[in-house]
Amino acid sequence: MAKDMGYILFDDGRGKLGPLCDLRASFEVRSGAVTTHERLTAQLGAEPTGMWVPAGLAALVRARHTVPVNELAGVKDAAGGPGGGVLLINGRWTRVNAELPNRLNTVLVDEHGDVVAARLTWDRVEAFLERLDEKGDAGTFDNGLDKRVVGHANLLRRPWELLQRAEENLEHDLGQMGHLKPLNGSLLGVTVVGRNGVLVSPRATVHPHVVFDTSAGPIAIDDGAEVRSMSVVVGPGYVGPNSIVTNHGHIRAGTIIGPMCKVGGEVNGCVFHGHANKAHSGYLGNSYVGEWVNLGADTITSNLKNTYSPVQMQIEVGDAAEATGMTHLGSIIGDHVKTAIGTRLVTGSCLNTGAMLAVSMFPPKCVDRFAFLTDKGEQRYDLDKFIEVAEAVMQRRGQQVTGELMSRLEGLHG
Repeated sequence: MAKDMGYILFDDGRGKLGPLCDLRASFEVRSGAVTTHERLTAQLGAEPTGMWVPAGLAALVRARHTVPVNELAGVKDAAGGPGGGVLLINGRWTRVNAELPNRLNTVLVDEHGDVVAARLTWDRVEAFLERLDEKGDAGTFDNGLDKRVVGHANLLRRPWELLQRAEENLEHDLGQMGHLKPLNGSLLGVTVVGRNGVLVSPRATVHPHVVFDTSAGPIAIDDGAEVRSMSVVVGPGYVGPNSIVTNHGHIRAGTIIGPMCKVGGEVNGCVFHGHANKAHSGYLGNSYVGEWVNLGADTITSNLKNTYSPVQMQIEVGDAAEATGMTHLGSIIGDHVKTAIGTRLVTGSCLNTGAMLAVSMFPPKCVDRFAFLTDKGEQRYDLDKFIEVAEAVMQRRGQQVTGELMSRLEGLHG
């Protein structure tokens, strides 16, 4: 795509990504070393000229980006002239792996009929976006268009698919990180095993007596990150900006740590979106961790059933459990979730946004938004108290509960 050509990045509301999209659009989720938005921007050589998201997320997304969000006039002005039409790209498409449509009134769809990308006249685009704004579901286009099925588009449909695709996206992302340099072989007491290499930012810190095992894939340590002594990091893996791997941390293959996290204990095949703490002992396996999560010491996830059978997951309270097709699957942990010391999470758990777990027994596999669980039972987390805690947690990393975030949390709390 030419760098001077605009495109609209949209969240069509047709993915059921659970708590991971309570506070962000589908394209803002970390789907590898970077978010989908960041990856698409790098692949296409330009930021989107407009965004369209479900109405409840519009204010939050608008506060994080400089392009028009859910604003028809602004999106139209930015998206390019009428001659070449307007390009739409689905934010559930984690990586462009097919040729984008260059002919007017051409639509790429996946095997489910969902729009992957399209180049259309403005009147068709306007109808598409208005339908999304009104119904929270953009649907598909009617007849009169040249439709092409892209069977390998792999639009995200469920949250566990982020774990299934993380390593593939990570491999792509690490190949784009030119600001990282091969590890200086003279670092005191650092041992590198394997031949796939370690990439380290000049602004990162690697302490003595760290082992990097690259036998199965490369490792990248980004700006401001710190890997402390006696840690083992196994590739493929990524430690994001200003994150810390604590002393004696065992970070196993396929783990992606986003920005400003503190991670220790034993972690295997997990993705941390960012701004989360798992600093102490306890096993975390094949799990996705949202923002502002704190996992108490000795919090443990089961990621394999004793029967070795495929895992089912219930995403929302009241929904039926769904087959994931995965034998190894731990937990999907939403933003602002907190667990007490010694918490034990069963295979295929889903902890929804704002849940607080302080129980001595196994908690339910699916925990509702803002549930406050103790051995006395479940209560609703008082919103004022929740906001007070969130403000204290976010201020520790130089952020605050904005008006947009407050409004969204109030809407989710009900």
